[in-house]
Amino acid sequence: MSTNHNGETNNISTNEATTSPHDGILGRRNEFSEQQPTYRRAMFRQHAGSLRQSVPNLNVDVQSFMTAPPKPAMIKRNLNFRRSVPNLKLNIDESYTDWDVISGRSLPAYPLGRTELIDLPPSQVAKNIAEALRLKSVYAIYDSLDAEATCTTACDCKFKITLFEAEDSSHTILEVLKSRGCSLTFSRLRRAISKAANGDFSADEKPLCLSIPDCVAALYTPPNADDIKKILDKSSKELQTTRRDGQLTALRLLAAMTDADKSHKSTCINVATMILEGEAGVRETCINLLTSGTSDKYSERVNKVVLDIFSNSLSLLYKSGDIRKVTESEDPWFAQSLYPSLLESMKQCSCPHGCTLISKCLSVLLQNSSDMRHEAVKEGSLETVLEHALARGKKSHVKLHDNAQSAINALHCQ
Repeated sequence: MSTNHNGETNNISTNEATTSPHDGILGRRNEFSEQQPTYRRAMFRQHAGSLRQSVPNLNVDVQSFMTAPPKPAMIKRNLNFRRSVPNLKLNIDESYTDWDVISGRSLPAYPLGRTELIDLPPSQVAKNIAEALRLKSVYAIYDSLDAEATCTTACDCKFKITLFEAEDSSHTILEVLKSRGCSLTFSRLRRAISKAANGDFSADEKPLCLSIPDCVAALYTPPNADDIKKILDKSSKELQTTRRDGQLTALRLLAAMTDADKSHKSTCINVATMILEGEAGVRETCINLLTSGTSDKYSERVNKVVLDIFSNSLSLLYKSGDIRKVTESEDPWFAQSLYPSLLESMKQCSCPHGCTLISKCLSVLLQNSSDMRHEAVKEGSLETVLEHALARGKKSHVKLHDNAQSAINALHCQ
């Protein structure tokens, strides 16, 4: 029963008040759900013994399913001559000095970049290019199987040479791709390699060099001694930090300031003199970096720039006639620190560019220091190392050959 707002009583049953249009459907669902059978959860048997008992009629080796089969051994090619290069003290007749290509690489499915068709077979093209790289003093690691050569210049320009098969077996498709470094250097080398591949080893035309007019050069005021000392102090502080990129930047700045082709000549001589005299501890820090013993790619680049600094500094003072004032002074750093570090680096160096710079430094030191020359002859190991460098340079690097020969002549006072 219910009462409306007028006070009248309405006779409505409870069932009628609570029913809705959906009650019939829900009721049928509840009735259907009550008729569903109940299920039990089956426990998974993890043990092998229980699994055997559940299938007694089958002859199954359950243990074979529990253990995975061993992985097949991978077959790898021997690519050690591409990844690591023997030290200078080892035999020079290694695969990285010869490029004996039998056939070119097959053309890939993707289109190549800039290529050139050479009217010679791959074997002859490889020999011509190897000779051109030797004359250009380019460090190259050869892979005769893949018909490719990975090359690095003295200014750290890296590129790869690849020989592909042409439709005619008497022709070769040449591809030269740059990985990093100076684009101008790479452009000149690519033209020289293209000429050498066809058998033309003539010297390139002298590149156009724009000189500074005298009226403009007269307006330049080189930095004084105080300015140079401030630069060396800042560079020394940067070299003593743990930031490797900052160290490399500071070293490259000092290498450029001691290079007469990149900086003012008087500035180069002043910077070289201050470095070799021990200003701001730059020379000691450079020796520590050179003899750190690390052998990663970054350390190799750091060692190369350190050798550039020493080579530029010694050569500048030798040409200016001031080298004896430094080497014949009472400073024992040259005989006790610089010379042993250069000799040890020469023994362990695998890059001919680094060996070339070390030979150049040793040549200047031996020519201008009689005490150091007598000590080197008495010790005896320097001549053996220089002979190995001479043989390696004759085979693959002209500048290494010339500087090693100059150091040998200085050792024997020739």
